[in-house]
Amino acid sequence: MKFWNDYPLLRILLPLIIGILLAFYYPNIILPFWSLFILTTILLFWAFRPLSLRKFSIRIIGGIVISLLFLLIGNQLTEVKTEKYNHLHYSNHDSVSHLIIRINSPLTEKRKSFKATGLVIGGFQENDTNAIKLQGKILIYFEKVNFIKMDYGDEILIAADKLQAIRNLGNPNEFDFTSYLKKQNIHHHVFLTKTDWITTNHQSPNLIKLWSLNTRNHLLKLLENMELGDSEFGVASALLLGYDEYLDPDLRQKYAGSGAMHILCVSGLHVGIIFMIFNVLFAPLRKTKYGSYLNSLLIITLIWLYALITGLSPSVFRSTTMFSFIIIGSLINRKTSTYNSLAASAVVLLINDPFLIFQIGFQLSYLAVLAILFIQPPLSKLYYFKNGFLTKTKDLIAVSIAAQIGTFPLAIYYFHQFPNYFILTNLIVIPLSFAILLSGFATIFIHALPFLKSILGLLSQKILYWLLFILNSSIGFINQMPYAVSRNLYFTFWDTLLVYFLILFLILALMYKKAKILIVFLSIAIILMVSNAYLRMEDYEKDFFIIYHVPKASLVEWSTSNKSQVIMDTSLFNSQNYERYLYESQLYRRIDHTEYLTFDSIYSSSCINFDGRLIFILDKSLQIPENAIHLNYLYLRNNPKISLHQLSNKLSFDTIIMDGSNKYWNVHKWKMECDSLRIPYFDTKEKGAFMIENSF
Repeated sequence: MKFWNDYPLLRILLPLIIGILLAFYYPNIILPFWSLFILTTILLFWAFRPLSLRKFSIRIIGGIVISLLFLLIGNQLTEVKTEKYNHLHYSNHDSVSHLIIRINSPLTEKRKSFKATGLVIGGFQENDTNAIKLQGKILIYFEKVNFIKMDYGDEILIAADKLQAIRNLGNPNEFDFTSYLKKQNIHHHVFLTKTDWITTNHQSPNLIKLWSLNTRNHLLKLLENMELGDSEFGVASALLLGYDEYLDPDLRQKYAGSGAMHILCVSGLHVGIIFMIFNVLFAPLRKTKYGSYLNSLLIITLIWLYALITGLSPSVFRSTTMFSFIIIGSLINRKTSTYNSLAASAVVLLINDPFLIFQIGFQLSYLAVLAILFIQPPLSKLYYFKNGFLTKTKDLIAVSIAAQIGTFPLAIYYFHQFPNYFILTNLIVIPLSFAILLSGFATIFIHALPFLKSILGLLSQKILYWLLFILNSSIGFINQMPYAVSRNLYFTFWDTLLVYFLILFLILALMYKKAKILIVFLSIAIILMVSNAYLRMEDYEKDFFIIYHVPKASLVEWSTSNKSQVIMDTSLFNSQNYERYLYESQLYRRIDHTEYLTFDSIYSSSCINFDGRLIFILDKSLQIPENAIHLNYLYLRNNPKISLHQLSNKLSFDTIIMDGSNKYWNVHKWKMECDSLRIPYFDTKEKGAFMIENSF
């Protein structure tokens, strides 16, 4: 009970999160709205109950009612914020022929297109010139043409039938892109050529966001004119202004591999550095009357200004809100205020947008800060140094270890890798990030003022360049060190949860030195080891044959125990793009050895025998067996020019499989023939990967 008294905001946060999760994963059991009024009435009665009922033994009633109330609030908020349930959502209007869409984000350049988020604001029904009001978000991909110019607030008109539902490819263990976008209220996307849309209007609905984006674009131009070099400019634009579109993919990989990717995404680290800078600058204010309040007000104002000039991205908004509550909480000057402030910021953010709970950045940010608050102080106390530099270094190492402990299970769950030299990385990148932020904004300020630019511009520009060069070189050096990254790590959701419980009870056992806590820790460790051993043995005893769905290509895999053989198109093999389809699936099945082949190399033996099942591969080569045989599966790939009616006179087969390498009209013709011949078929575009699983 004392725990809940010390951290009352958790009594609000935890049931709020549970209510959000219940509403998202179990939408059919949304709790009725009138129950909020009943609980509110009970809470009011309990708050103003007669003195005769105010006994300690029934205080728990108030706690239960408050928890249930916020569970319901989370449940109802999630339903209200789920745009698809709104009658104005475009998906609920089948009669609409054209949609009016407002561009809601700057265009980002992809390999074959320009991408933006669009807000549906209206539409036209067939043969009706009056627009109706509509709502909803979609992803827009514009054909990559040189003349395209699209700004935040531009409105375009498109045909409604151009929209396509966002679907996963259906391959085993792939990233669930559909669910990821669903948590952002995005259910459709559209690809537009230059003749598929017309600009109708321009209106900036959010003047603050418009000013924010324009300011960031202006500052990016200033950085671009400094001629820093491609790598240095890319890192500067990401680190200073939160714009990472100029980062080279190889450079991204180096930062990810060394454990420094967090500095390229403006988030808690950057806001924390800005906070420290101004906290030092405004330190004299705290010695005056009401100075602490003025100091906090100025810092909160400035970190929000920083959030604005970095484009007010979700990660910046989240981090700035978190720090604002921590700063306000520090004024209360209570031991538990930081934890309560952290919980309060999460409550405010989730009430504003319940779907934040599903964002990786939100999860990592709060876990990192929570771990630093909980783990860093006892770690710092393990050693004492009289030397100030050594003390600061020790504290920085303690912060790095604490943050890594708090985030590594989730990082492995999402990214499947661990940076082994994270302490060395943070010892280098955090001080350099501090220096680059100071130098970068000083340089931008100098270049923005012509009378200063001529005097100090070149010097500040050179300092910024060399700081960025040293940072990139250090990251490159760490990334090339032996065993810099442990890759191909795999945690299931339950593994991740158990590891977090393991960490929690290990820390509690070390802090309180109680046998009961140690027993719980050991029990969780045994459960984790036994469950993983069982799953590994279970997968080891299975064979898999998989025909993946790959757009415009073919990819086949069969595996025994922990070994795998993969066959693919030559073009897919040469581009090395096959990893994106295989990676998650092979990690899940603990594949540690893979042999890669191309279809060109197996034409002499295009019939595969998988555990007694014959799978015949038929493509343009038309290598039909001369002797009549019975096939379990006929696999059609790469648009063979055949008639199934004629083929059925030569071969007998139980099921036909068609993959993504075939053109739409060929697949459509084969399906018609299958229906007339009453032959079952499997289309990977509709059903996802075709998989056969055999156990020993």
